[in-house]
Amino acid sequence: MFERQLTANISTKLALVGIFDIQRRQGNILAFSKGLLSEDQKTSCVKFLQNIFGIASFSFGIQCEKNLVTIKEKAVLLLRATTTTTFKVVTRRSDKTFIPDSQEVSRDVGEHILGMMPERKVDVHNPETKVFIEISQREAIVSVERFSGQGGLPSGTSGKVIALLSGGIDSPVAAWKVMRRGCSVSFVHFHSFPYTNAASIAKARRLAAVLEQFQKGTTFYAVPLGDAQREIMTKSDPALRVLLYRRMMMKIAERIAVREHALALVTGDSIGQVASQTLENIQAVSQVHFYIGMKISRAECRICSIINSCSKARWNIHSPT
Repeated sequence: MFERQLTANISTKLALVGIFDIQRRQGNILAFSKGLLSEDQKTSCVKFLQNIFGIASFSFGIQCEKNLVTIKEKAVLLLRATTTTTFKVVTRRSDKTFIPDSQEVSRDVGEHILGMMPERKVDVHNPETKVFIEISQREAIVSVERFSGQGGLPSGTSGKVIALLSGGIDSPVAAWKVMRRGCSVSFVHFHSFPYTNAASIAKARRLAAVLEQFQKGTTFYAVPLGDAQREIMTKSDPALRVLLYRRMMMKIAERIAVREHALALVTGDSIGQVASQTLENIQAVSQVHFYIGMKISRAECRICSIINSCSKARWNIHSPT
């Protein structure tokens, strides 16, 4: 399931760059381009692939026949395009029937490179460039540059969650962390517009757009909370207001989660970060009865009103190209 979802995520992103044939082979995912890639296309590939969760590393390589003569030619061709002075050859064979073995392939290719490019030197401990040779059942692939990926689990493999996005740093980091574990995230931002300006909405939308680069599309809810806050101020104990504000946000987010078929709520709570984020207060937000100081029917109507109004402020955010 993980490889299948990762393949689909890669295919979606690379379709923005060009035409690729995506194949899964023995723990690897290969993307064969239809024709040579331009430097701009390579740059775009790196940008997109480095934002896909589930990828440990990737590289641009040349597919060739499984014989040493051809492998040596491709290794020299790729290494000539670099300006480094030291190198190391790393070989991996998933086809164990291929002769010679991995160490011998690395040694033979390294000797050929030194013969063709005597100005280059071998450094097995700290090379400037590594020549990677992958020998599979079907072919050999030679590459000289490897990029690090995000790691984690492919987006879409761990269910859907709702992230409460405040506009600070903690909540987007929390959202990013669950995205990295394979969750698909929709965002909810609570605001007090028109009683305050709309700057917080714009900032939250920008944060959601940045995070959306790590998954395929998302939904952003902007929830007006000003009227509900006024209700709490006039009908509750001042000592309880912060807890009641937070509890109301959680209740509304729960309703949105039901609508979105989400399985969890994600917040940026950090113990001790602010006064309201002590263990006792975090526990109280989960347990305090929402209707303290208010009539049940009035509070229930308020939640329904907020849910209906926030559905009008819902945007689908699409990946920047």
